[in-house]
Amino acid sequence: MTSERSPIAIEAYTAVDHGRDPAALLATMDAVEALPGFQEARELALRGLSLRPGQRVLDVGCGSGGALPAVLERISPGGQAVGVDLSETMIAEARRRWASPDRRLRFEIADARDLPFETGSFDACRTDRMMSHVPQPEAALAEMLRVTRPGGRIAVIDVDIEGTIVDSPDPEVARLAGAAGADRLQNGRIARHMESMLRGGGLSGVVTRPMFARVTLEVLKAMFADVLEQGSTDGQLDAARVRRWWAALAEQDALGNLFAFLPVIVAAGSVP
Repeated sequence: MTSERSPIAIEAYTAVDHGRDPAALLATMDAVEALPGFQEARELALRGLSLRPGQRVLDVGCGSGGALPAVLERISPGGQAVGVDLSETMIAEARRRWASPDRRLRFEIADARDLPFETGSFDACRTDRMMSHVPQPEAALAEMLRVTRPGGRIAVIDVDIEGTIVDSPDPEVARLAGAAGADRLQNGRIARHMESMLRGGGLSGVVTRPMFARVTLEVLKAMFADVLEQGSTDGQLDAARVRRWWAALAEQDALGNLFAFLPVIVAAGSVP
């Protein structure tokens, strides 16, 4: 994402094909996925899947597909990785980036709550920042369990926007921005409930690992500029105070002193 792009409304993630700037949304997603801490979370989730060559793996809410090449590497030779997303825009981009003529890596449009696959047809299933956006996340989890064979593994990654840590002269702005950002997601606080949700959904041996991704000023603006500019903090912040907050962060960033971290939750378990 470049600095010229408009901030992304958080709710745009639930209506990608109808958003005002899908290209900006893709760029924001790429910027988040490039964060070192986020890459570490993906690697941890991969280990949690216990993948082996020849297996079949599903990525639910795959976005532009960036997680699946690493999955395919783990299950080759003979494996197949399938990504699904509700957005036509995302699936088109995934196919453009990761075309696989042999169909060992393929992408389909599908609703996480009604997956078009037979029961037990995958050895493992993963999802990445999808549960906080999908309506009825319990239904999505139930579908993931249904299509994963008994003994197969499921891994989930999600973030806790409200828990974002930002060092600034006005910490109250960060607190209010985080709360407003979480409020505007479908399930903005689901990451902190992920362990109980997976256990309640029927997974066994659930292991949860909290991590942190150090975020850039660019990513912070993608997360919070929209909610702050639209006054989504119950009138507790005026425009001048918000401008001062961003100016202070920009000054810290220019000096190489920006300190901002996004909590990332990784959870994995087995299908009974």
